[in-house]
Amino acid sequence: MPHITRVTEEADLPLIGILHRGAHSGIGPTFHVLAERLTALDLWSKTGAWAGVYHGDPVELPEDQLTSHAACAFPLTEPVPAGFERVVLAAGPYAETIHAGPYDGLRNAWAEFNVTIRADDGFQLADRPCAEIYLNDPSDTAPEDLRTRLLIAVE
Repeated sequence: MPHITRVTEEADLPLIGILHRGAHSGIGPTFHVLAERLTALDLWSKTGAWAGVYHGDPVELPEDQLTSHAACAFPLTEPVPAGFERVVLAAGPYAETIHAGPYDGLRNAWAEFNVTIRADDGFQLADRPCAEIYLNDPSDTAPEDLRTRLLIAVE
């Protein structure tokens, strides 16, 4: 079971992203669309870390009411390019754990992390999106060496 490595105070993280509707675990193809649009508009040099930003609680909402964004860091000083939405991962405290391994293990990692957070009386879930921030690049990193920060917004 993932353990909480720490509670961290995050600053606003400005992103641009592509909206995904449906189960959070189905966001993968939207990341491919993100990459295609960045390439088509020659925006790679302006981007930073990639993230999945998840709106709505999958424990409480049916899948057809869930939304998320496949996103990447993008300066607030730059206009939002056509075909993207501005997304800001809001500042505040987040419980954090690190998932080590392939992306296909993220669904189970999230499920276990959610159980851990909900079982801990010291945490109250906050009304902010949760996120995963990718710490390395799957194009040049073996699946077993991938690292992903999982962030659950807390009070």
